[in-house]
Amino acid sequence: MIEIRTFEEITQIRMSREIGGKPAYWVASYFVDGLLIDTGCSYTAGELMSCLEKHPPKWVANTHYHEDHIGANRPHPGEVRNQHLRSS
Repeated sequence: MIEIRTFEEITQIRMSREIGGKPAYWVASYFVDGLLIDTGCSYTAGELMSCLEKHPPKWVANTHYHEDHIGANRPHPGEVRNQHLRSS
């Protein structure tokens, strides 16, 4: 299950596994100016990739290494670089 919301130039992509036709656990990715922030869980990877077909990301940044943030990371040579963001 995917829901898309737009906040000015930022697109929020909310993803969830469905159990009994209802969302079980929501996670979100954010897309802005070619940058995809977090990729969500592995079980929503196919839906996320379909959602991004028309506007594939140039870069992927992961806020941290939990499964619900990196589960759908997929390398796209020449297009996507995975980068872990560190806070100071």
